[in-house]
Amino acid sequence: MWVVLLDQKVQIWEAWLTFGFTWILLAIAYGADRYKAANEPEEDGMELAAIPYSAFEIHQELMNDL
Repeated sequence: MWVVLLDQKVQIWEAWLTFGFTWILLAIAYGADRYKAANEPEEDGMELAAIPYSAFEIHQELMNDL
């Protein structure tokens, strides 16, 4: 971001670099979240259950409510 602010113009290589680093940041954040979830002790003997529905099923249910 500092490089972009120096000349107040976004060049194509700066845009691609930012786009690439966005995906790298998302991958690192996802990995850190999965690592934390795998190493976190269970509370009160209860397991954290995953949502038993797919994104498509949730979308369909929300669309039916409209």
